Amino acid sequence: MKQVETSVSIFSAMKKALKRFITVYVVFVAIFVVAKLLFLLIYSPSDVSAADWLDVVLHGLPMDFCVAGYLSVVPGLLQIVRLWTSGRWPALTLKIYFGIVGAALSAIFILDTSLYGYWNFKLDKRRCSILPRLLPLPLPSTSVLKFVDKVEKLPSLARELGRAGYETSYYYGGDINFTNMKALLVGGGFRNIISDADFPISDKTGKWGACDGKLVEKVLQDVVATQPGRSPQFRVVQTSSSHEPFDVPYAGKRFAGDPRLNAFAYADSCLGTLVDGISQSPRGDRALIVIVPDHQGAWPDEFESLPSRHHIPLVFAGKALAVGGVRDSTLGCQPDIATTVLKQLGIPADDFLYGVDLFSQAQPHTAFMSRPGEVAFISGAGDTVVFNPDAEDVIAGNDTERAPLLQAKAVLQNLYTNLSNL
Repeated sequence: MKQVETSVSIFSAMKKALKRFITVYVVFVAIFVVAKLLFLLIYSPSDVSAADWLDVVLHGLPMDFCVAGYLSVVPGLLQIVRLWTSGRWPALTLKIYFGIVGAALSAIFILDTSLYGYWNFKLDKRRCSILPRLLPLPLPSTSVLKFVDKVEKLPSLARELGRAGYETSYYYGGDINFTNMKALLVGGGFRNIISDADFPISDKTGKWGACDGKLVEKVLQDVVATQPGRSPQFRVVQTSSSHEPFDVPYAGKRFAGDPRLNAFAYADSCLGTLVDGISQSPRGDRALIVIVPDHQGAWPDEFESLPSRHHIPLVFAGKALAVGGVRDSTLGCQPDIATTVLKQLGIPADDFLYGVDLFSQAQPHTAFMSRPGEVAFISGAGDTVVFNPDAEDVIAGNDTERAPLLQAKAVLQNLYTNLSNL
């Protein structure tokens, strides 16, 4: 009789433990869903429909299920332990665990919600730098920065130039560890990295760190100090003044009513100082200056379509150019920059699978761009297609012209395949 009672007792305890485990899992999923809804409530436009809200929640559920599963592992193990021990430590450990996880999730949500207004992207979304664009093309649903082991295997302009005898340096006035950025730079071959830690506190007047004016001063100091007989230099300078929250040490009368345009004017003046300083330096007669935006900006607001929002200029300047003042409408994409520069220097660029020489007519010039839920492709013939890779719906472009759409899908599939094989 005792054996039967013991079996019934164990079964009852296991049933309760299973219910507790399921409850924990469901609560975690519910927390993530509620967090999304609260975020949408704060930041979504007023014309967003209930169907759009539901679509956001459903789109994020697979990731919510996955993360909830990870967070439920420890409570699940402790529930099993409680079946075979009468001590209080499993319950106490569970309370401590829930306290830590709850504090962490609360902090992430508060920071995410608070900082989004300044940065215009969430903490779990990478900052789209020019450097990944010099390597592979952008992916709509993930970032190569999330895979540190793969970053070192990517082709890199800095690494190729380093092998050719160039000294490689990267200048940025902010936190170099932001969104795994340092791993990308070190893995990509940059040997000298200058960041906010190299500036005095008095120079860090903005939310991103040292302002562009101080950054340019630091760059020009190093440029002027470089002796004529020293190894060739490859320097990348990343500005930050034209990024939210547009807090700059400049107040132009023309832009008094628009902080964004005022910040752009300040960044433009710093860029002009940089170009003039390099051109007038001891090695300025051999300097090639490449100017390109690193990711989609915040002005003007009316550019809503993916191709128009990602339409950016590429400027080659400096006294190393044989001719100047030439405007070229050749279609291109950011990965083409690395290939073009290497080709002009006579350095092989075979490892850059997605780039073509912008000055060569031997290959078609295309453009590929993406953001979550949207991919755009412009073919060599100038045909444009924008589609949703999740729903496989054509958003813009002639659906009957299948060639650009098939090309875009082929590029996208190839990107994911190569990322997986790295």
